[in-house]
Amino acid sequence: MTNSRETDPQDELPENQQTENTESESFTEEETSVLEENQEEELLDQLMRTAWEKSATDIHLDPVPDGLLIRIRVDGGIRPFETLALEDAKKLLIQIRVRTELDFGRVFTPMEGQFTWTSEDADKDVRVTMIPIGATESVHLRILTPPEALTDITQLGFGDRDLEIVRRNLSRPQGLVIVAGPTGAGKSTSLYSLASTFDLAGIIAVSIEDPVEFAIPHIRQLEVDDRHDLTMYEGLRVLLRMDPDLLMVAEIRDSKSAVTSARAAAAARFVLATLHSRDAAAAVEAFHYLSVPYSILGGSLRVIIAQNLVRKLCTECRSSRNLDEEEKKLFEFIQMTPPDTVYEAGGCEICDQYGYRGRTGIFEVVEIDEDLGREIANGRSQLELRRLFRERGFRTMIEDGLEKVANGITSLEEILNLYWPGAQDGIEFDLGTWKEEYLG
Repeated sequence: MTNSRETDPQDELPENQQTENTESESFTEEETSVLEENQEEELLDQLMRTAWEKSATDIHLDPVPDGLLIRIRVDGGIRPFETLALEDAKKLLIQIRVRTELDFGRVFTPMEGQFTWTSEDADKDVRVTMIPIGATESVHLRILTPPEALTDITQLGFGDRDLEIVRRNLSRPQGLVIVAGPTGAGKSTSLYSLASTFDLAGIIAVSIEDPVEFAIPHIRQLEVDDRHDLTMYEGLRVLLRMDPDLLMVAEIRDSKSAVTSARAAAAARFVLATLHSRDAAAAVEAFHYLSVPYSILGGSLRVIIAQNLVRKLCTECRSSRNLDEEEKKLFEFIQMTPPDTVYEAGGCEICDQYGYRGRTGIFEVVEIDEDLGREIANGRSQLELRRLFRERGFRTMIEDGLEKVANGITSLEEILNLYWPGAQDGIEFDLGTWKEEYLG
């Protein structure tokens, strides 16, 4: 499968883009024909295979004076990979253009495309973005996870109680379920996994996405295309005329889309939507900031799933240690018995010496019943909602994270490196401020 489209230069170019020439030359159709005659497709395949074996989600290619710097993203972090010599760099960039069917005549224009890389076990869709850097290009390859790996919500990291809440509310005939979190928190994965719990062949399911990550059977998926005036709102407006039972929105960024989604949920549709927000209470305020009246939110919301991702410790090399007194206080503040020991990252061949392998979600799952819906309709503040959620026994993300620390799934350092209200620069944890904001 191949697909390409031109991108507006102002959409993609970084503000501090270098304009000086590098030693690389721009590529021409002549060089492509030589490459095709020699059948040199091996370099790209080797790169894809190695990246996939290392569980990479992204590959970044950047020009440097002596060639092309290759870096990969694994478990959310960037890792060095290799620096290709100039000749090999030129070959690789040509192979990417050929595979993606990008126009060789547009060497100074940002371009986007997609191709399918075939391996022994499965086909992987790869989304490509190329931007001009001087006389050469910088490239991002996004390896899209196949849908088969996203269908089981039990693999996302939900605790037993949270999973029960999610399943119970997905069986309702209508309502709004929000999946909230920062960029890179796994919201799209959760959205697709939640959708897969429905009998999609037995209902009318539609989605508006920016972009469509991959095709899901039995869902009519519409992609935002601002160049052709297909905005998120226009897509929603059209999809609601198609008699949908399930509407997916990924993700809500403007007021018209937010209001339309909330009203659809209030009008007997089931709506799954993603939103940028740090926690469940902030998600309510974010919707209201996007002009959704509190009264509609209170009546349509069923569940808010706030989430983030943390790396999982490599079980082959993790090592145990005792908690210090300050760390014990953190567990005690949330009325959790501090574990005797916790695990920290080591490093071995299995995890490439990083100490972590894979990621899991940490969640705050809040079920909105009649009473909480009334409180939301009355315009309660973020702080008031957090305290109400706590009184109802709903766990915060840090509580879920600390349980995963106690169970040896992740490290305490990994949890505290996330941003929490009351943190200093996202690293130092202020127990007093956090306790005041979250524990009441």
